[in-house]
Amino acid sequence: MRETDALRHGGSWLSEYKDVLQPYIEEVSKCLKLLGWTKEVITRGIDSIKDLPPDKKWEALTKWIDDNLRNPDRRFKPDERLILFTEYKDTMDYLLRRFKENKIDYPTIQTLYGGAPGKHRRQVKEEFNDPSSQLKILLATDAASEGLNLQTSCRYVIHQEVPWNPMRMEQRNGRVDRHGQSRDVFVHHFISDQIQDFRFLDFIAKKVNHVRDDLGSVGNVLDEAVMEYFETGKDTSDKIDGRIDNTRRYAQSSQDMEQRKKATREDYEKSLAHFMKTRELMGLNEERMTRLMIEAIRMDKGELIEVREGEHRFKVTPPQWERLVRSTLTTELGDIRGARQKMVFSPERFEVERFGRKLFMPSKDKRLIMLGHPLMAKAVGSFRRRLWDPDDTKLNRWTIEVADLPSRDEMVFITSLQISARNELGERIRTGILEIPIGMKDGRIEISNTALKDPNEIPYYHVAGVYPRIRNGWSSLGKFIEEKKAEIRDQIETSLKKELEEKLEKEMKEQEEMFELRKESLDREKDPRNIARIKRELEKAIRNANQMTFSEEINSRNRQIVQDLKRALTEEDFERRKGHIQLLKDRLEDEKKRILEKVLPKRYSIPEDGIDIQVMGVKVIVDG
Repeated sequence: MRETDALRHGGSWLSEYKDVLQPYIEEVSKCLKLLGWTKEVITRGIDSIKDLPPDKKWEALTKWIDDNLRNPDRRFKPDERLILFTEYKDTMDYLLRRFKENKIDYPTIQTLYGGAPGKHRRQVKEEFNDPSSQLKILLATDAASEGLNLQTSCRYVIHQEVPWNPMRMEQRNGRVDRHGQSRDVFVHHFISDQIQDFRFLDFIAKKVNHVRDDLGSVGNVLDEAVMEYFETGKDTSDKIDGRIDNTRRYAQSSQDMEQRKKATREDYEKSLAHFMKTRELMGLNEERMTRLMIEAIRMDKGELIEVREGEHRFKVTPPQWERLVRSTLTTELGDIRGARQKMVFSPERFEVERFGRKLFMPSKDKRLIMLGHPLMAKAVGSFRRRLWDPDDTKLNRWTIEVADLPSRDEMVFITSLQISARNELGERIRTGILEIPIGMKDGRIEISNTALKDPNEIPYYHVAGVYPRIRNGWSSLGKFIEEKKAEIRDQIETSLKKELEEKLEKEMKEQEEMFELRKESLDREKDPRNIARIKRELEKAIRNANQMTFSEEINSRNRQIVQDLKRALTEEDFERRKGHIQLLKDRLEDEKKRILEKVLPKRYSIPEDGIDIQVMGVKVIVDG
């Protein structure tokens, strides 16, 4: 498609200068003929050519492959691969012919191009990422490479041709230079000290690498520089740095980055330690999440089995789980397409050591199940639904365990309280679970400080003997627990009200500033001086529209901008816009009043019954 656009627009533009360019065209044709690239040869196609003409780029490429991908015995290194990008399918066919003549053929080399079937695309991707695969060199065009993640197996990229659009070059590099790459990435392109075009594109390619963090904002600067060079023949390399600096200075992305909070390595280490501690306190470990899934499926009359340490699969799938299991655990790729993946419950199961770095490497036959996964959400939902269902007998809120208790306690009731807080809008603003260990000894009830070490499941034969003591003990705890709930409710209400008051003050200020900025923006649109600004924008837009590019999409967008600005300049349209802007200002004022006077005060306040505390479960530890 890009080639067709280039031929159509390029031919249309060049036809205007046919007489001026004719002598140069004849000189180029003469040089091509001397090199063996006659019109007849091109027409017949690459396969019909018996002897290909000399090619210094090919010689440099084969030398690089020998030096970097092959061992001295000419065998390919097992841990090295190359992605060779071409701008055109014809270039790909030419290189493929060259490789075959050099005894490099399938399966060592494969191709990806825009018209390749999806099945072939997936197969090539899997083979290229498979360490045991024979595929070592991938020939690819831009259209085929989009969306590919090849960083786990490859660190070398060569651009056979430098694309005119610098953004495409960075997208190519991104196939291997991304998260998950364990080695340094090397990107190469061809240059020549005898061809001015190559020197200029070399300059642009290096700039792409230098400004890659800001490529989203300065990519257009480089793109325009390339177009300007090929349209006018003027080398503007000395001016590009200034244009890039100006664009960076005013780019929104740069302003956003300046506002970010910069952290040190020590800050990150503290955050990680805090995260690990929180995970420990909440019991978010592999063992507990595995048990939660197993029990949830068991309650729905299903069964999980452990096929290998840390890996589980469904032996019996509950009917109400079948659709979700099929949609989340069925693999769609490779030789195991349609098979059901095994489940693992820790990311450490996918960690591998590569070149001295620890990497996360998912496996196609296993699926990581964490709290955010739909299957885990269903398991948690299954427990939550049964928690408050009085008719459900599959879930018991009582757990009895045995441990060696100090003499001061004969039993400990670890009471789990579910705490939920909502605002006056009915929105939940805080939720959590609090465990309170309550010890009992000789009729005394108090918060227990007993350090419980490794409580065990109570033997079946011992249960009947402790039931009466547990029942009597729990019945005597009713008043104590209600008093404790009231105390906790008061503490939470006091701290939460103070926190909400501070948030309300901050939010009110931010909302007022936002509404004021929006109002100022609308006022500027009503200002008659806005016409002068539109005229300046129109003049610039007309220049851009007259300066045709090789992209029909860009040309169409430039023409549309001109039409929109012309309409905005008409007096009738300007008056109509003024009326519309006034209507927007009135609506803005109403919205400001609603947000500041009704929504925010209710969002940051708690009603009398806004804090709810319920006993959701009790673990009883009896002296063993």
